[in-house]
Amino acid sequence: MKVLPLSGASVLLSAAVLGLAGCAWQNAESDPEAMTRVAGWSQPAPEEKAPPARPAISEPKKAPAKPAVAAAPQPRQPSVAGDEASCAGVETCGSVLKAMVAGTDRSWVQRPAPPKVIANGVRLFAYRALKPALTCGELSAALSEVRRATSTFASPVAGFEPEKAARVKQLSAEVADELKAERAQRCPGENGSVG
Repeated sequence: MKVLPLSGASVLLSAAVLGLAGCAWQNAESDPEAMTRVAGWSQPAPEEKAPPARPAISEPKKAPAKPAVAAAPQPRQPSVAGDEASCAGVETCGSVLKAMVAGTDRSWVQRPAPPKVIANGVRLFAYRALKPALTCGELSAALSEVRRATSTFASPVAGFEPEKAARVKQLSAEVADELKAERAQRCPGENGSVG
């Protein structure tokens, strides 16, 4: 007979079983009625053995049904024009930016945004990400809008703290330089059309 080494869990389980058995035995010795209760307990009568059943023709086993898992709600695709103005926070603005960059409809480029929308940075970052994919007309429209934003935020803007206005002005100026360089590289005939 080969003795297998016990694992730590087996040793703990064995100790717990022996401990409980010892407690039960000690309890039985101190409680005179316990022996009576134990003696009165009888095992159920053994069941009569039925003749072995004939093996049934088994049907092919079916894979257990997988529990229905509710599909995670898909984040809704923002409609760029409406959500761009209302995004308020990194998460919502991030999803709007992704939609603007990944979307095939860039009609928003031809619709200039008010200073409040420009100030959230989404449009500026979208222009920055899309500049290699924008058509020459879109580059010109974007450059025109970004330059207006740069001049708008150069002076105090109602509702904006001076520090925020300065950051928007700086980002607008950087994006304007990038768009201008892209347009100069790909659209040489349009260099003089927008300031």
